[in-house]
Amino acid sequence: MIMWDVLKYSVMAMEITARCEKTSTTPIYAINALHKELKSSNGFVLSLLLKVVQSMRSKNSVHVLQRFRGIQLFAESICSGVSVDYPGSTCRQGGNLLTILMEVSYPDIQFWSRASDPVLARDPFSSLMWVLYCLPCPFISCEESILSLVHTFYAVTLVQAVIAYCGKHQAKINELCFSDCLITDISKLLGEYGCAREYFVSNYIDPSCDIKDMIRRLSFPYLRRCALLWKLLSSTVSAPFSDRDHELDLSSYGIDHMMDSDDYSPADLNEVQELEKMFKIPPLDVVLKDGVLRSMASKWFHHFCKEFEVCKFQSVLHSTPTVPFKLMHLPHLYQDLLQRYIKQCCPDCESVLEEPALCLLCGRFCSPSWRPCCRESGCQTHARACGAGTGVFLLIKRTTILLQRCARQAPWPSPYLDAFGEEDIECRGKPLYLNEERYAALTYMVASHGLDRIYMGGNVMQNAKVAKVIICYCGE
Repeated sequence: MIMWDVLKYSVMAMEITARCEKTSTTPIYAINALHKELKSSNGFVLSLLLKVVQSMRSKNSVHVLQRFRGIQLFAESICSGVSVDYPGSTCRQGGNLLTILMEVSYPDIQFWSRASDPVLARDPFSSLMWVLYCLPCPFISCEESILSLVHTFYAVTLVQAVIAYCGKHQAKINELCFSDCLITDISKLLGEYGCAREYFVSNYIDPSCDIKDMIRRLSFPYLRRCALLWKLLSSTVSAPFSDRDHELDLSSYGIDHMMDSDDYSPADLNEVQELEKMFKIPPLDVVLKDGVLRSMASKWFHHFCKEFEVCKFQSVLHSTPTVPFKLMHLPHLYQDLLQRYIKQCCPDCESVLEEPALCLLCGRFCSPSWRPCCRESGCQTHARACGAGTGVFLLIKRTTILLQRCARQAPWPSPYLDAFGEEDIECRGKPLYLNEERYAALTYMVASHGLDRIYMGGNVMQNAKVAKVIICYCGE
């Protein structure tokens, strides 16, 4: 189960990494960028991980029973809108205290609780991956089965996107006077149950954009991840540094040529259309008016609201388009950065730091050296709270980068260079300018977990934890 969880987050992180080039912050929407990312050494690792997980699926009868119960719970949640109470769930209450204490630590109980949650309350791609985990191997190798599951959770993605849009622009929905469709259904439901506005949010909804285009943009990340998964399930990736070309064997699927497109169109909607064709998804107008979807959406919505009233979910669900992962925005001129931060005080002890370090993930001021008066502002402590043990800090006075991985540290060259493209190592006061290419390379290294591979020799399990953090940053 843990290895499958690692695989899930690795696919999601790879999709985020492929949103921009290694030395540029310009977004890339082309499907071929996903293809190239998968052909890297990361693709080989994921392919190997998938084979290992698949080979272990039927060896343990307890695991088989675990997956069988999981698919039952998923079916009840998706098809019937029913949740089964499990003591391992963080928001369930009641039950025998001894039973709760004994069972809460078991991963299978936690997994069953997750499977029983309302389908709208979870990320659709994560739900898709867990359903695949529960199903027998023949289902995973069947094109028709995969497509049906992709369609099901695509519908979940659409419903989440419509809720997020209507929650922010209810008045505009009323003004547009839509004909009877999924949008009007959800708009009416939001009028009756306002609690969904608190949970389904998006910081990227443009009111000037057509609502249908906005919905398609919000579904884009899900389709990209499905495309990566499709490629992974049907490919044989050769090992890095082997003599063979990194050819992907896709002959068993009839739609694989869609993934080999060399069209790098800047319009993301064009790429959305390509993925819709690839997964045989009907036009959005047809989908929004589909009677079965509208009936299921109503059932899912009421299931979510019922569970939300019992226990408010502790977090929110962000619906986002395909936005690249970015570190903190830095001023072009180093002197502006220095003047802005040189006299900043420690947020804990309120004293001026001798060697200030700026967290490039969240913008917090930290100290690279341990200080007993402000332990929470140490780079190692902050990295554990902010980036699952990974931290990227700009040393303000030195202009260099400090990479943190738990207790280990490593330097990285300065993103600020002089007019000749050189670093001011001796701090002689030369005018320094932000080198976009170098800063983009740092961003890509963080997004692709390159800190472990290049500098610190980490492990795949820790990468999955960092992937969760990066996914959260992109969601906000």
